[in-house]
Amino acid sequence: MRAPRSWSTADDVRAAVQRLWDQGRILAARLNGDALFPLEVPLRGPGVADMGEQFGAVRDWIAQLHAGSQSVRAAGYTPLTRDINRRQLGRQQIPVAALIALDADALRMIGRGHDARRFDQLAAATLAAFPALRDWVAGHGLAMLEQAEGWARILAILQWFRVHPRPGLYLRQLDIAGVDTKFIESHKALLAELLDVVLPPASVQVDAVGARQRAHMHAACALADDGCRHLACTPCFMGRRAKRQALWRRPAAP
Repeated sequence: MRAPRSWSTADDVRAAVQRLWDQGRILAARLNGDALFPLEVPLRGPGVADMGEQFGAVRDWIAQLHAGSQSVRAAGYTPLTRDINRRQLGRQQIPVAALIALDADALRMIGRGHDARRFDQLAAATLAAFPALRDWVAGHGLAMLEQAEGWARILAILQWFRVHPRPGLYLRQLDIAGVDTKFIESHKALLAELLDVVLPPASVQVDAVGARQRAHMHAACALADDGCRHLACTPCFMGRRAKRQALWRRPAAP
């Protein structure tokens, strides 16, 4: 007899873990040492009346949950049960939650162990160079994984701007090992977000733009009379409207 669809399955438990991954909570917990695990995932199951009316379905449902558990698959969850006493059936143990003991168990359930280890490597390299990015890394773990192939170049760009806060160069003139203009152009939004964090406040100019808008211009920008087109500056990462409204002036000579 088939169990009602409202009763939780092993797939529902995996889906709950997948949501934690999609929300970035598993990666954030790994970075910050938060106690996300052990984790109990509540299970929807039969009530007392169902034990008598649908006993066959209840028995099959328990067997299916057991088949997806850690005791069978060597990774995953452990069903937590409570006792139900029925005069006709005696005492029965009904699963009420799925216990996931470790993040390693959760990661194996959704096949993300390799990605989690890759995040650990990216986070370690990033924070060794830029400790100020800890909060950003904790909140953007999935974004880092999406950019994993080019993350070393992202860090190289941040390092270059930290060492050369006022280069006065066009974008095409930047000399950063392994980084070309196309890569910077295709990562403008990400670089602008990171530069806002890693560059000190003294390296940022803030000018009013419109009634309620502000153009944030890193001192690393190369300002020129013809605007920010093709320049190595954060305003290049902004929308066209903001760029049209911003007033650009070449920095005074020291």
